[in-house]
Amino acid sequence: MTIETKFNIGDEIHFIENKKACSSKIRGIKIEVVSNVIILTTYLCNKDEESNVNCKVEAQNAFASKAELLKSL
Repeated sequence: MTIETKFNIGDEIHFIENKKACSSKIRGIKIEVVSNVIILTTYLCNKDEESNVNCKVEAQNAFASKAELLKSL
């Protein structure tokens, strides 16, 4: 089984958190698979370089640019 995600570890994503536009680099990816079907992809991020993973963003809420994020609203 090959799993492909929209973004990779190290990519910067843009998302909404606490009603604010945010951005972060992806530190990890969590994928839930049932019967060979991906049911949920979650990107694990941190808000600054010094902190541990403290933010989880589901794939459908992650965007490549701030402009794409704003367009989705």
